[in-house]
Amino acid sequence: MKQLEQFMPRVNKILIIGWQARESHFLELLRLKPTRVEHLMVVCGNQEAGKKALDHFRGRSRSEILGT
Repeated sequence: MKQLEQFMPRVNKILIIGWQARESHFLELLRLKPTRVEHLMVVCGNQEAGKKALDHFRGRSRSEILGT
């Protein structure tokens, strides 16, 4: 976790695979150490599940999300 905390300010791409954006440790880290996300991709079973994950992710993180 300490290494992840150190690298978070430099993260600019996030790939979410089969995750509902509900991992509390990671979301809390993004809330406390927001980053500027230039590319965000969600891979899920269907478009509706992907949209829900993306919406939840955006709502829980304070990161600036420029592109999806």
